[in-house]
Amino acid sequence: MNFDLSEEQQLLADSLKRYLANEYTMDARSKIVDSPTGWSEKVWAAFAEMGLLGVPFAEEHGGFGGSAVDVMLVMEALGEGLVVEPYWVNVGLGGRLIARAGSEAQQKRILPPLIQGKHRLAFAHTERGARYDLGHVQARAKKSGAGYTLEGEKRVAWARLAMVLMFGFATELAPRIAGEPAQKSVAFDVHQTAVALGMGALEPLEG
Repeated sequence: MNFDLSEEQQLLADSLKRYLANEYTMDARSKIVDSPTGWSEKVWAAFAEMGLLGVPFAEEHGGFGGSAVDVMLVMEALGEGLVVEPYWVNVGLGGRLIARAGSEAQQKRILPPLIQGKHRLAFAHTERGARYDLGHVQARAKKSGAGYTLEGEKRVAWARLAMVLMFGFATELAPRIAGEPAQKSVAFDVHQTAVALGMGALEPLEG
């Protein structure tokens, strides 16, 4: 088996590492961390311009259609540079959830702005007492007419900076063994404006 990087992959890794070495110095990082938001929109825009936000997404949405190895190369460079911008939260969690489980309409609405750096995502899945058990989902989504009534509590990072939030709820609760997935579950996406106003329809993901 050939484990060598392709020319395109090596170029991706080298260009990102070069940018971080020149623009994301320890002094620059310290200023970003000490800023009111704790992250840099300028850096985020640079990531979008370099195509990093679109690495794993289909070309039809403006992405590169990259593989897990491509994402790994980006994450490796970001880790080496101690980058604080929420790449994995947006691309690896929120974005990939939409790409894998969202409807065609949701993908067209959410993914292009994410790839362009205009939208940010957050995935609210963990719950109190769940620790590292991703299958621990006690929050419930009860069918109510044409929609759902949501009950429960979720924990989420970067929620105040996200423009689209995604929530994971169980539609049925039954005894389960730790580590096994919930019997039936559904995820929803909702715009941050609706959250701020305490209103707005929640749209379930299809997958």
